[in-house]
Amino acid sequence: MQAEVPSVLVVLVVRDGAAWLRKVLASLARQTHPRIGVLAVDNASTDGSADILAQVLGNRVIRLDRNMGFSEAVRHAMDRAQGTRPDYVLLLHDDTLLAPDAVARLVEAATRVPGTGIVGPKVLDWHDRRILREIGFAADRFGYPHSPLEEGEIDQGQYATPREVLFVSSAAMLISRQVWERIGPPDERLGPGGAMEFCWRSRVAGFRVVVEPQAVALHRMAGERGERPRMSSKRPRELTQRAALATLLVNARMLTLLWLIPAYAVRSAVALIRSLVARRFDRAAEIVGAWGWNLIHLPGTVRRRARAQAVRAVSDHDVTRFMSPSSTRLHDLGLQASAALIGGRVAHVEEGEEPEAAPLPQRVASVVTSRPVAVGWVVGVLLTVLAFRDVLFVSRLQGGAFPVMPDGPSAFFREFASGWRTTGFGGSLPPTPALIPLGVGSVITLANPHLLGRLIIALAPLLAAVSCFWAARRLGASKLAAVISGACYALCALTLWASSEGRIGTAVLLVALPWLWGRVREAFGPGGPDHPLRWTFGTGMALAGAVAFYPGAWAPLAVMVVPLLIVPVARGSRLRGVVLTAGMTIVAAALVFPVVVAMVSAGGAPGVEAAGSPSYGDLLRLSPDAAPGSGVAALFLPLAGLLSFVLVGDGGGRDASHLLAGAAGAIPLAWLAGAGYLPSVAGNAPGFLAAAALSLSLLVALATGTLVPAVRRTAFGVRQLAGAGLGALLVLGVGLQSLSAGGGGWAV
Repeated sequence: MQAEVPSVLVVLVVRDGAAWLRKVLASLARQTHPRIGVLAVDNASTDGSADILAQVLGNRVIRLDRNMGFSEAVRHAMDRAQGTRPDYVLLLHDDTLLAPDAVARLVEAATRVPGTGIVGPKVLDWHDRRILREIGFAADRFGYPHSPLEEGEIDQGQYATPREVLFVSSAAMLISRQVWERIGPPDERLGPGGAMEFCWRSRVAGFRVVVEPQAVALHRMAGERGERPRMSSKRPRELTQRAALATLLVNARMLTLLWLIPAYAVRSAVALIRSLVARRFDRAAEIVGAWGWNLIHLPGTVRRRARAQAVRAVSDHDVTRFMSPSSTRLHDLGLQASAALIGGRVAHVEEGEEPEAAPLPQRVASVVTSRPVAVGWVVGVLLTVLAFRDVLFVSRLQGGAFPVMPDGPSAFFREFASGWRTTGFGGSLPPTPALIPLGVGSVITLANPHLLGRLIIALAPLLAAVSCFWAARRLGASKLAAVISGACYALCALTLWASSEGRIGTAVLLVALPWLWGRVREAFGPGGPDHPLRWTFGTGMALAGAVAFYPGAWAPLAVMVVPLLIVPVARGSRLRGVVLTAGMTIVAAALVFPVVVAMVSAGGAPGVEAAGSPSYGDLLRLSPDAAPGSGVAALFLPLAGLLSFVLVGDGGGRDASHLLAGAAGAIPLAWLAGAGYLPSVAGNAPGFLAAAALSLSLLVALATGTLVPAVRRTAFGVRQLAGAGLGALLVLGVGLQSLSAGGGGWAV
């Protein structure tokens, strides 16, 4: 007995496709498969598409009163066709033209191999049928789709055999009735990304997803070509990112999500920071928008996850076999970086002549000068991982002055309300408000305070560099000069000593001080803050946070503010600066009131991080005590700061004087504190050294930012020699300090 031919229902979704719709309908009429029906859904077209459908299909047209998107339109069609129960449903875009035997080939492929649930055709370009558009898709572990095709790849029979893929697009997708009944319809919330989630979900349920190259479709890609209005106001990258995250949340096992979502969050955070630093605010908005959308729609995602996991038939490993390797995206990034490196000098090249590449040193210098922030991030992250490999990748830290960390975040909150503390924050004083952010941070780091402590110690130099970069930019330094300044600050002896000793309070001070000083200088500067009240409360909160971790934080800030009172900022206002600074101080004191009361009752003793060598030679190197990076090479920053003061151009003279005065006052104060000659209220030498390190680093930013133009304007002489000396000093100093840091050897 001859087997019954499977029935196929074509669901054609139309949106403003009148210009090509008749050709698509004609291709459906020419299909050789004997049992085929067509049901069209018009997504509120405004160009007469609905009338064309009615002329050809009669009452087999569903008219929607608004554009609901592809997946929602499919759902309306399937609700209408509930009684027909076709063996297969073929989803079809209105700009996809099918070869006469396409449906027959798709059905044959679906019945050939048991377990096949979804089949897609080979898709060629509508206008140039030599060009391959789709042959199935993969995705990486984070759900980012990947096509095996090169841009404009010509069809030469290289994809002639059927093969399994992770997913096929909805331009032409044949779905078996078993898939539909078992996993439900595509997720109508995801737009174009719904095809990947639907196929991924079908694979989780145990079905195969196959591409049949003998079935051919032509895709016009009308939306991408601008031949009709965009289906969504959202940017394609944001839609891709939101669909990727939603796909993982629905389809991955819980054990997989426990490591995959934190890794995805870190990856997104790095991309967000990179976008902000590069001033690609549109990219940053897309990342935030994708996460925000998934958080808002989390209840619906949870419901869909419950259904998907209820019908799970295979492990995640069985799905990842059809994913692209992680190196795929790295390969793309590598191609971009290579293009940047080899694109240094291509000019006046005749046709047929190979462009001449610039010498390697020139190409490297070109990349550094044109993308200093990106280069700084790459070098900073790599050096951080190398230098703190023995800090980041251990379970617990001990030694040095690293505080005792509890086993859970709740201990921080309990000790904040208790008179007895074991965490090492606050000593005999009342509980410090620092316990609250430490508790919150421990929750973020997977309820692991030990992980939080390791991250603070390891990331402190990198974050200090970012904060110094921001302060230098506020001074008007160029990006390259600000990156150099941040490197000096991050690699000075004090910063490396704080990380080596595990001194969390000093680390927080080093990160907060540049930002605080930049804000205070804004108060004294021309025009002042745009919103004085907002400035007062915002800066006061930041100062309170620094004081919570380092009660003596006011002292280094005061050392850097005093020169602003003596020599006013150009076109600035001392009175406004004093008033705003006083208001900031009052806000900070109110927020850390228990600490202030305890300091007053204890005679002003700061209570934490009391350290410092009485050796003036050590302090000139900005080193409170022995640590990696505290050797003779650490003198590079004081020497570079002094040389920078000489080289600063006329435009930065006042700022240079403020900074030199701050450094010149801070180092003797650090010696007096270390020798015990200062009252306990100002007895923390590391705080004064932080002021000196920041002042000297910002002097470097001012000098390097004006040095090159000044050298070019003047005849060869002392300035050129001094500039060469400063450059050599910075290269040698930063290089040697990087080697010291890279060797590890920390006290913790």
